[in-house]
Amino acid sequence: MKQVYYAWRTIVNARSTTFIKVLSLGAGLMVAIVLLTIISYYTGMDTGYRDYRKLYMVWTQPKMENENREPSSMSFGPFSQHINEELSDLVESSTVVTNFYSGGGYFKMDGQEVNSMGVAADSLFFKTMGIEVLKGNPSVELARPGTAFVSSNFVKENFPGGDPIGKHMRFFFDSEDVEIVGVYKSLPPNTSSRPDIVLSMPTVYKLGNNYVGHGWNDYLAWQTFLRVKKGTDIEVLNKKLNNILQKNRPEADGLSYEAMARPINYGVFEYEYTRNMIVILLSTALIVLFIAILNYALLSVSSLSKRAKMIGVHKCNGAGKGTIFSMFIAETTLIVLMSLVVTVATAALFKPMIAELYNDSFGKTPLLDKIIIALVVIAVTIIVGGVIPAHIFAKIPVANVFRRFRERNSLWKRILLFIEFAGVAFVMAWLVIITAQYIYISNKDRGWNIHDKALFMFSRYEPGKMDGIINLTRNMPYIEETAYSAFTPVWGHVGEDIYNDEGNAMFYSPYDEISENYIDVMGMTLLQGRAPKNVGEAVVNQTFIKKMNLREENLLDKNPNLTVGTDRHNRQRIVGIIKDYQQSFNEEIKPLIMYYDPEIVPYISIKLKEPFNANFNKLEAEIKNHYPESEYNLVSYKSIADEQNSNTKIIQRIFLSVAVIIALIAFVGLTGFLRDEMQRRSKEIAIRKISGASSLLIVKMITSGMLWIAVPAVVLGTVAAFLISGMWLDSFSVKVPYLTLYYVISAIVVLTLIVVCAVAMTRHKACENPSSNLKSE
Repeated sequence: MKQVYYAWRTIVNARSTTFIKVLSLGAGLMVAIVLLTIISYYTGMDTGYRDYRKLYMVWTQPKMENENREPSSMSFGPFSQHINEELSDLVESSTVVTNFYSGGGYFKMDGQEVNSMGVAADSLFFKTMGIEVLKGNPSVELARPGTAFVSSNFVKENFPGGDPIGKHMRFFFDSEDVEIVGVYKSLPPNTSSRPDIVLSMPTVYKLGNNYVGHGWNDYLAWQTFLRVKKGTDIEVLNKKLNNILQKNRPEADGLSYEAMARPINYGVFEYEYTRNMIVILLSTALIVLFIAILNYALLSVSSLSKRAKMIGVHKCNGAGKGTIFSMFIAETTLIVLMSLVVTVATAALFKPMIAELYNDSFGKTPLLDKIIIALVVIAVTIIVGGVIPAHIFAKIPVANVFRRFRERNSLWKRILLFIEFAGVAFVMAWLVIITAQYIYISNKDRGWNIHDKALFMFSRYEPGKMDGIINLTRNMPYIEETAYSAFTPVWGHVGEDIYNDEGNAMFYSPYDEISENYIDVMGMTLLQGRAPKNVGEAVVNQTFIKKMNLREENLLDKNPNLTVGTDRHNRQRIVGIIKDYQQSFNEEIKPLIMYYDPEIVPYISIKLKEPFNANFNKLEAEIKNHYPESEYNLVSYKSIADEQNSNTKIIQRIFLSVAVIIALIAFVGLTGFLRDEMQRRSKEIAIRKISGASSLLIVKMITSGMLWIAVPAVVLGTVAAFLISGMWLDSFSVKVPYLTLYYVISAIVVLTLIVVCAVAMTRHKACENPSSNLKSE
């Protein structure tokens, strides 16, 4: 207890130093804890199922002679039934799920739409997935039509304090009556598929094969999950899965499929962008944490000359090295605990900004997980931040109580300062690159005009109303033109296999169904030919032509006919070529075929006259007036594009905050180092001034010494940022030009700031009367 008392007295007596330590350490701990919590949230994705390591999903990879497509998490409808029947020696159970019911009229209660996500599943769903059932018998109830289970969250929101069992819902635009027959425990927020409603599979089968295919010859429209038995060899399982697949869906028209079982949480790490972001956030969190810790250690070591006599007095009174060591550990512990107050206060201050980070993953993380992460961070801080100064102080000899102590070995401080400078350079380079990339992709031409168009869609597709919107908008004076399409160039397209005249699958391509004026309205560039205006006519982009191994110059002369998908009646003749355009900057340009469709399809693109914002508001008011009871969405294409870039903007905000905090920490460390350095060299500076050295020469001497530390540190930090940021930039299909120049500018800015700070802090000491520094103690 004496050590704690002495540590507390030291903290109280050095209020200004303590305040600086607490402020810088608290800010660093806040950043580290928030980023590590976000990482924990995402690395724990899809682990909320019972015994999740035994839960697998069946992925399917379509294969062609000239092209192997990426594996898909979707599979064929009958797969799970065959798995249960033929692989009972390897698999406990398997279930089939379809996962796309969400809002837009899918579910209604008491005449009101319920905006909850639902899935359809068979009777083995809860057993296979490992989800706790609170009420009901799914093995019986999910085997009959017109039934559904709901989550505990759904019950809280829609039946507060009541019992949902026996209540009814309407499903699929009022076409089916569904009874609630059970309740299950809601899954954690960090779960990829988190339904609030589980429909029985027979309910979906009643809708017919036109709604969703569930045969071996239909689309990959289902998700198949399986729970393996203990000791199951996954390679053996995959071989048997492919035996089932080849037996029921053999190769046809040059197209075959391969099945593979992958862990339930495989999809989290499948995407390169997600993997890279975890690495980036982890490296940033560790850098900020250790810079905050080392900055604390630097401030403590820099006070060595001032505290040497105090330590000597303690040793004269019988304190050994162990006592001195434990006293400084106690001091570090007290300061870290005080820093937590700053951490909590800072987190509360920036709560809205933290909530924007990756869908509020910090707020959704369970409190216990946050506490564990905070305790680990605190333990590391105390151990690392306390041991370095404690070890140095414990070695001070007792003789220092009788004479003035001057530390001669400043290697520790220089190493710590070197690490801080490297960290600042690392974060600054990141900030510059992210900002440059964000500005670049926000302003880069996509190959079509996103600035003067609005996108309209009803929540559910109703052809009669679509005709009305087309006629309404075409008669408005502030609208130039209106077109329609089955998909959009910002949200992407679904795809089909492209077949040649011999009926062989050539490659996979996204497609769209468009109006005659769609290409002109969207501002796309028609390179050759014309837009499709008759049924059976299509345009393709340049990448599509490359996939066909043909040249643009003679494509239209060949007058090629192609079949899109397995429907042999969907034959299209290419009548035009459009310039490649960018759908998203996070993926490469894909082949695209767009063909004419005389029937109005779901998405309506509206080209507005200037001023865009005022006319957009007029359009919104007009549609609301004509369709007051309908649910619809009206958004600008620009806002959708900005949303696509939101992840980059979030990262930019993270690094901006981190850069400010780490610069503050480094400034505090630099101040402490220079103050101690000037005190340690005060007599040398005085003698130099008496010998004729000017104040400018003294400042130059101190600053040049600082640059010997700063230059290699900044180079190292910038190079590290270059290596790691390359992984992040690889997730973009386009990159900001002149990247090297940005790294160089970043390094120069950091070095300039260091020099300015060093000059500002040494100038006063350099201008002092030298006689004041030559007085005897």
